[in-house]
Amino acid sequence: MDNVLNNVGCAVNASDSPEIQEKKSKAVVKNVDTNKVLEYFKESIDSTNSYTLDEYKKLITAAFKEAAKKTSKRSSKSGEEVVKREPTKYNIFVKEEILKLKAENPDKQYKDLMKMAADKWNENKLAV
Repeated sequence: MDNVLNNVGCAVNASDSPEIQEKKSKAVVKNVDTNKVLEYFKESIDSTNSYTLDEYKKLITAAFKEAAKKTSKRSSKSGEEVVKREPTKYNIFVKEEILKLKAENPDKQYKDLMKMAADKWNENKLAV
């Protein structure tokens, strides 16, 4: 056997092309609620049809991906969705200012750019 499991449990074959091996090595396994996966799987399956193993694999993969999308939304402890609040004037200013500063100073680290943006914010705040 020339199969090797990478750090996320995905089988990497020595016979796979380098691109495939790289994709498999970068695969990320998300923890997804099993009940959600089963719910989406049940919705996509027709009990009157016969399916091949490949068709089942495609259906369960699609259900897993759909459940992973749905669980990535933020929710509160009680289960209802949380509405993300609007960015503050400071957040908007810093975001725009960092883009400008990065263009002017491409060699600076993000930490330094953030300090420069915060200093400009304080200067503008004192001027008003």
